[in-house]
Parts: sequence; C-alpha cells; structure tokens
Amino acid sequence: MKPYMKKPYMKMQCIKMQCIKMQFMNREHMLKQYLMKQYVTRRYDVKSNASNSLYFLQRRVVVCITVLLLGFTSVFAQFDMGGMELDSMRTRFGAGVHLLGTFNRASFGGLPQAPTCCSEFTSVLGVTASASVLFETPLSRNMLFTSRISYLPGSAPFKEVEMVDVIDGQQLTNGSMEHTLNSTWNMMALQGGISYRSSKWLFLDAAVRLGARFGSTYSMSEKLSAETPGTFLNDDGSNSFSRTRNVSSGSVQDLQVLDIAVVAGVHTEFPMNFEKSILFCPEIDYAFSATPMISGVSWSADNIRFGASIKWQVPVREIRVPDTMLTPPPMLQPTPQLVAVPVQPMLMLIPTIRFTAVDNGVESPVERIRFEEFQSEQITSLLPYVFFEKGRADIPERYSTVDATSTTQFNEKNLFGLGTLDVYHQILNILGQRMQTFSDASIVLTGCIMPDAETEIEGGTLAANRADAVKEYLTDVWHINASRISIVERGLPESKSNPASTDGQEENRRVEIATSNSKMLDLVQVADTIRTTTVPFLRTKTHVAADTSIAHWYFSIAMNGNSVYTNSGLGDPPGVIDWNIEQNLRRIPRAGDTLVASLSLTDAIGTLRTDHRQIFVNHLTIAKKRENRVGDKRIDEYGLVLFAFGKSDMGEANERIFRLIKSRCTAASKAIVTGHTDRTGSEEGNLKLSQKRADAIGQTLKPYTVSATGYGEQDMPYSNDLPEGRYYNRTVRVRVETPITP
Repeated sequence: MKPYMKKPYMKMQCIKMQCIKMQFMNREHMLKQYLMKQYVTRRYDVKSNASNSLYFLQRRVVVCITVLLLGFTSVFAQFDMGGMELDSMRTRFGAGVHLLGTFNRASFGGLPQAPTCCSEFTSVLGVTASASVLFETPLSRNMLFTSRISYLPGSAPFKEVEMVDVIDGQQLTNGSMEHTLNSTWNMMALQGGISYRSSKWLFLDAAVRLGARFGSTYSMSEKLSAETPGTFLNDDGSNSFSRTRNVSSGSVQDLQVLDIAVVAGVHTEFPMNFEKSILFCPEIDYAFSATPMISGVSWSADNIRFGASIKWQVPVREIRVPDTMLTPPPMLQPTPQLVAVPVQPMLMLIPTIRFTAVDNGVESPVERIRFEEFQSEQITSLLPYVFFEKGRADIPERYSTVDATSTTQFNEKNLFGLGTLDVYHQILNILGQRMQTFSDASIVLTGCIMPDAETEIEGGTLAANRADAVKEYLTDVWHINASRISIVERGLPESKSNPASTDGQEENRRVEIATSNSKMLDLVQVADTIRTTTVPFLRTKTHVAADTSIAHWYFSIAMNGNSVYTNSGLGDPPGVIDWNIEQNLRRIPRAGDTLVASLSLTDAIGTLRTDHRQIFVNHLTIAKKRENRVGDKRIDEYGLVLFAFGKSDMGEANERIFRLIKSRCTAASKAIVTGHTDRTGSEEGNLKLSQKRADAIGQTLKPYTVSATGYGEQDMPYSNDLPEGRYYNRTVRVRVETPITP
C-alpha cells in the first residue's frame, strides 16, 4: 500500500469496525429484549429471579423493622393474609419454642423420703421454657396429622404457711412457719394427633402425648417467717435455738417415669415469604396429665404452653403459559450461537365427573331431582327400658338430659324427624313431662343386673343404684314427688335376653319402667311435614387423566352455597362416590335451583385442578300443590311395632297401634309393611322370622295392605351395637299413604 493512502485507509477501516461493533451491540440488545420477554413470562430469567430475591430481601428487612415498631398484627398485614387458599396445606417440618407453665395439681403432706410437718402442699404453678421439633402431613383438605418431639422441663415451687409454737427468750408464743418444697425435673415427650382447620386461619388441635421424666431433684426446708421472732421448739419442748429445720435435698424417689397426657389447643398460621413456604405459627395448648408424679402421692403435673413455631412446607410451583408467543426480531448476520433454555412441560391433571341415579341397584341417567313435601305423622312405640354399662349405675351419655331450668322448653311434639332411636333417647324427658301432666300417675322402676363374678354380684346394691339414678333425675330435674316413684331391685329381668351371648348380657343390664296409667308409656305421636325425593341414591362416577401422582382429593355437593355432602382422601379418588339423599333430606335447603358437585385434585407439588357439574332441582311444597290444585297425599309412618325375642305374635301393645292405624285409613289408603330382625340367630332363620312378622301385620291391616316384605338382617334400620338398637330392629314398620283430594 502506498504511504499516502495508508492513513485514510486505516481511518476507513476504523470507522467500518465501529459500525460493525454498533451492529453487534444493537443485535445483542435486541436479543436480550426478546429473551427477557420470553423468560420473564415463564419465570426462568436469572436476572429477574435475582431482582425478585433482592426485592424480597428488602421486604424482609422492612418487615423486621415493622415488627419492632407495630407488633405482630401490623407485620402480618404486610403479607396479604387473604392470599393463602384453603387447599394449600402440604407436608411441613418445623421447630418451636414456648413459655411452659406447669400446673401442679397437688394435695399431699410431703415426699416419701423427706418427712415434714406440713399438713398439705396444694396446687402451684411453675414457669419454664420448652422447645420442640415437629412433622405434619395432610390427611384431607382441612385436616393434618401432627407429630412432635418436645423437651419439657418442669418445676414445682410449693410454699405453704402454717402457725407453730415458738420460744422467744423465755416466753412461749405463736408464729408463722413457711414450708417450702422446690422440685425440678426434665421430660422428653412424643406427641401425635390431628389438627383441623375450622376457618381460614384457625386450627383446632387434639393429640395424645407420651413422656419420659428423668433428672428429678428437690430441696425442702421449714423456716420461721421474717416477722416471727424467736426459734423452733425441740420435740421435748426445749429451745432448739434455730429458725430453720427439716432441711433436705436430693433426687426424688419413686418418680413415675412414664407420663400420659391428653392435649388440646389452637394455633394459627401466617406466611413469611411470597411463596408461602415459611409459616409463622403462634400456638397455645393445654396438656392434662393422667399419671401422678410419684406413685401413691396425689400430685399430677399439667402443662400449658404458649409460644410459636416456624414451619417449612414445599412451595407451590405455579406454571404460566403466555396467551401469545412473541415474534423474535429479525437477526442480522452473523447470528450468534444461543443456548437453548429447557422449558418444563405442563403437567396434565384433568378430573371429570358425571351422575347416575340408583334405585334398587339399577342405575339410570339423572339430570333433574324433585323434592316433594307431604303432610305426615310419625308414631313411635316407646321402649320402657333404660340400659346401663357393665358395672356402672350412672345414666349413659347417649340418653338426652336437660337441666332443671330448661324443662319448660322441652316438648315431645318437637321431636319429629329425629329418628326412632333419637326419640327413644329422650325417654327420661318424655317420662318427666308426662308425669307433670298426669299428676296422679305413679311408676315403678325395677333395677336389673347381669350377674357375674366380678362387677355385677347378686345381693349387691348395683341394681338399686341404677333405679335410684333414674329416680334422682326425675325428682331433681323434673321436680317429681319422690313418693310417686317406687324402687324394686332384682337380678336378671323377668323377660330376660339370652345370658349366654354378649348381646343378651348387655340387654339384661337395665332399669324397667312400669305404670298402671297407660298414658305414661303411650305412643309418641308427632305431626309435621316430610320430604321425599325422586332420586333416593345419587352416584357420582369420577375419571382422572393425569401424568403426575395425586396427593389428595376433595369432593363436595352444595346448594345455595351450603355444603350438603363432602368426602375426601389421599391419593387417587375412588371411581364411584355414593350419596344417600333420603337419609340426608333434612340437610338439603328447601329452596334453590341446582345442586353443584365439585371434585378437586391436588398433586404432590400443590397444583390444583377442579371439575364442576350441576343437577337441576325442583321443590314441590305443600303450599305450591294447594296453589296449583295438584293432587296430594298424606304419609304416616308407624315406627316401630316391637316384638319379643324370636316371636312373631303382635301382643296387646301392638293391637292398640293397629286400631289407631285402621281408624285413620280410608278406602284409598295403601299400606307398605316391612319386617326386620336383629343380628342374633342365623341369617336364614331371621329372614323367615321377619317375613312372619310382616305377614302377621299385613293380615291385620287388610284390605289396605299393598305389600308385606321381610328383610331379616338385610337393611337393618338401627345399630346392632346398642341394646336398644337390637330391640328396635325386632320390628315391623308400617307406611300408610292416603290420597288427599285438592
């Protein structure tokens, strides 16, 4: 190159290189813009994540300052407390610290190895601190299984003051003496239970705790109080010249190592980061100890804990797909080599549900359900027995009781729709109200036992005590004059059940009620309105298309926003979910156009998918039928007609019922009779017995009988696990339908 051309040429080359550099810089800038748009949408941009991390770090600093200034309430307001959904519970791990109060329930005079003249040490509260680690995993949408290992140090600072004789110089006088007993111990405890979410933030906790105590020490002394002059007397009455005595310390002997406690408490949860993977959980609980501290000493240590736990759970991964893909800008040559960023595929989780109606085992499609109201009267025979637990004379909790101030609010006419066993469990209140109404009536209570060699011994007082328990309820609560109630005691009942079977033994532990006034144990008659449905049994069939494992599922049916049926579980949902509508008619609102069913699935990383289906509903009320002059009918249910064990004859009590049924029937009435038995005996024998019972009643009700069917042990209407349930299963039920002309 010629020298005079070298400088301009170099200048041109420099300008050209600058232009190329600017082009590459422009390309790089455009490429970055494109990648930013693509990756931010999918949350895969590294710089964006770094910015978010810095943002959340700054936010945490602000929150910490706010904690110091405004307290817990202001802190949690910063975190959008409405952001956590109800279905977001996942497996958690955590740790907590608590202020531990040990409530020492005590009434003892001293430790076995440390004699003292204290008359009694009473309850006292000791305060320490505790720590724990925990694990929680969901059982359903609103329930967690919880386990916790805790270190629970305890203390008992007993102090009692008593008066004592002292000597002041040469003068004998009275002064006050302080008995002190300080004890400490350590305990490691394993706790397991459940935690139920009752609202968006409040959890109710229940658990059982097993603990092991160790390292228990004590120190004890007796000393005169500061305001008391003088010194103690010796046992022989001489001056001890000491203001302190009975000083001892050491390890507690006969310490009960195992501690069993029942724990109840509440806690709440607040998210501490954007992903809601870290939770701050204030909590309080009370543990009632069922074991004493020392064998043979009346001293138990309950715990009340107040503090907080920090929990970590797997964050929910949210995957978003943009509505439109951005078109990349045109690239100038040369094209730089780009590294492909892998995009995680979308997980498929698609639940679907559909409905069928089931009637006598036959399925049919269903698109609409009709609920219809009818005038009705329920008539129930009253079983004149009160059954008791083995060896006990207190009235079992399943029997409904009231206090003396609430007797005026009880009315047996309000028992409609409760079910036969629920009506029977009101027998004490029914009897009390009827004795108030019929003031000249009297009753005889016969206490019976099932004799054995352990708890129910013939010649004892158990039979009389059972009858006295019923009498005391009637006299104390219903204010019945005691002279109107007679007590009789005996061993086995006169009409006993089989003493060789467990069921028969339970039925023989009872109090029998007898009266000369038939109105005292008359039928319970309650008039009201009943509802029927065209779909007595709704079956929901589920199908799930998924390429990921399902953690838990939740199914619900609601009307007008009110839940009428729920079901849930872990893993895949069942293919069929059945709902007995007839048994839940009282829960279904009397207004509304649709029943809405929802199936929600949550996978292992918290992704939620839900499918909804609806069924249209018609409500045909009595008022609508009268307004539209639609034909109606009256439905009367007579339950139950009771039979003796193994018998099919009606008896005198049942004849009264059928005279009542016939008096209410018209020529157009139709009677449906069903016979039942309890579980005692063979299945074939029970089927024959129930048919005999149904036929006996059907013959009595001719010409109104439409059908008389015996079901034996199948479709038993009541629980066989209760003696009264077995008695009521030995029955024939009668349903009478009478048309009403509009």
